[in-house]
Order: sequence, then C-alpha cells, then structure tokens
Amino acid sequence: MRLSVADRQRALAIPRALAAVSTAVTEGQTEVAALRTLAEAELKNGRVDPEYLAFVNPETFVPATTVSDTVLCAIAARVGDVRLIDNELLNPPSLPTSKEN
Repeated sequence: MRLSVADRQRALAIPRALAAVSTAVTEGQTEVAALRTLAEAELKNGRVDPEYLAFVNPETFVPATTVSDTVLCAIAARVGDVRLIDNELLNPPSLPTSKEN
C-alpha cells in the first residue's frame, strides 16, 4: 500500500475539490477565478498542495477564463510519495430556452 491511512484521508481533498467546482458550475458560477479559489480552499483544507490546478479547453488545452463551453479542470498533487492526478469535465449551465409567442 503506497498511501498511509493519513495520506488516504488527505488525498480525498482532490475529488472533494473537483466536486465543489462541479457543483458551483451547476449552480451558475462560470468564472474560473472563483472556481479556482473554491478548489484551492478544498485542497488547503485537506492539506494538499497541488502541483497544478488547471482549467483548460479539453481539446486544445488552452487555459479558460470562464466556463462558457466545456472546460477540463485538472489537478495533480503529491500526497506522501505518490503523485495523484484527477480531472473533471465542466459544462456550462444550460441557458433557459425562450418560447416564441
């Protein structure tokens, strides 16, 4: 087993950060700066210092500033001696459809 019990608990901060970002997008937050702050707070609470926390176009890997189209949120961090990597595709909230009269 490569992660100690304590490190396994710390590692859970990574999926928690991704889930928090995904929930925020679902609730209408599309500014990457705000999403980054949210993810960083979750990671800090778990005592995880990311090697990177990226919000990018999933096809071109160009950094994103808003979730106006699909964005990939990717995190890499060392926990103990293990480098962990996880990611989540974020889709912008659907715009309400307008009805024609």
